[in-house]
Amino acid sequence: MQAKNNEMNTQTSEKGNGRKALWDKILKVVIALLSAIAGALGAQAMNL
Repeated sequence: MQAKNNEMNTQTSEKGNGRKALWDKILKVVIALLSAIAGALGAQAMNL
């Protein structure tokens, strides 16, 4: 089973690498935006 997984990973690594990197960036941006929004809301809540 492990050998089959390794074979599949090496075959799709060239295509999947760029796609994974893209999703990695998208996720990081989304997390950054969410944390910025949460921080702004938290700061507003503290001022109220």
